[in-house]
Amino acid sequence: MLSQESFVGVAGQNTYTFVSLRFLSSDHLGVTVAGTAVSFTVNSARTAFTISGLTLVGGEDIVVTRTTPHTEAGRLVDFNDLSHVRQSDLDTSALQLLYIAQETLDVILGGTFLALGGGGQWDGENRRLENLAVGAAASHAVTKSQLDAVSVAAGNLPVVSSADNDKSLWVVAGVWTIRTPAQARTHLGLGTAAVLNAGTGANQVVQLDGSARYPSNDGRNIDLSNHALLNLRYRTTLGHVAQSSEQTPANDATATWSQTAGSRLTPGTLTSVDNSGDVVVDNAGKKVTLSIGTWEVEYVVRVYNNNAAAGNDQDVRVKLTNDDDTGAQTVYDTFNDKISVESDGNATRGMISIHNIFLLKLAAGGTVVLRAVNEDGTDLRIANTTLMFRKVSTAVA
Repeated sequence: MLSQESFVGVAGQNTYTFVSLRFLSSDHLGVTVAGTAVSFTVNSARTAFTISGLTLVGGEDIVVTRTTPHTEAGRLVDFNDLSHVRQSDLDTSALQLLYIAQETLDVILGGTFLALGGGGQWDGENRRLENLAVGAAASHAVTKSQLDAVSVAAGNLPVVSSADNDKSLWVVAGVWTIRTPAQARTHLGLGTAAVLNAGTGANQVVQLDGSARYPSNDGRNIDLSNHALLNLRYRTTLGHVAQSSEQTPANDATATWSQTAGSRLTPGTLTSVDNSGDVVVDNAGKKVTLSIGTWEVEYVVRVYNNNAAAGNDQDVRVKLTNDDDTGAQTVYDTFNDKISVESDGNATRGMISIHNIFLLKLAAGGTVVLRAVNEDGTDLRIANTTLMFRKVSTAVA
């Protein structure tokens, strides 16, 4: 441009030499650094300028702009009748007109005014419009502040701030409303699982593995009592109850299991759950008939010593056998140790729980009975019993 000259700042350098820019007075100049006006001085020869009060770091855009007075009051030479006409006065007057013409041309060609684009519309050349009045009529331009407060069909958009980060906008009762994530989930009808991760860790939603199977996690809290698998549970009275509600196991010092029906544990209620015909329950006979297959069997028997005198410890054995009471029992579980139930002599009764889990393979099906015998006397009592069957396979490997 004819009325401007640009420089690139050099670190630590504040004085720069004019190359092409000419001017009649330093008062006609303005200097900006990175778009900001700065103070400066011009040497007496008008060949260089020095920026004041600023330390340059290098790379800044430095622009010197000339603005020559273009009003009648700003004329630099005023000729009078009968005065001497000097060359310098003529040069000054001519240069003032020349510089004004150059600056006008720079304004036109430099795009300071809006130009028409190729489609016949005003071209803003990627610049902002500033100091715009607030639009009032339908044909007026609007300011950003008017857009921030724009109205939409459902109501005014609320004013938001950084405090509303992670929130969202919802139309509630016909009005735009800020909602927290929890409120948004409620609107969507999502439950608490929506905020949990999938996986196999604590407080995660269980995720199936690559073969669509449950992961091998601890399943101690899984309740299979109403599961579609084959389950059976029975219990006597729970806790310490009246003597008539408890059961005294049969006495057998030889532990040969050659007992009669007296060794069978009596359940209070024996119920099959969704057995699909694989489980037949005989409450009167205190036995369960299972179909062909492999079964997971679990039993828990709680036994206490009813003799409170010291030194009267008594031994108990618990077994799952076939239905034979004549002495030819088949013992299905492999737990063979006898369990001693102590009496401590303090008018209290020692208690133990016998818990066993094993696989039972029945190639032709069969009837099973849970039995208990006391090897030392008649003071032991069965407080409660839990028995469960679960068919894990129709095959017998």
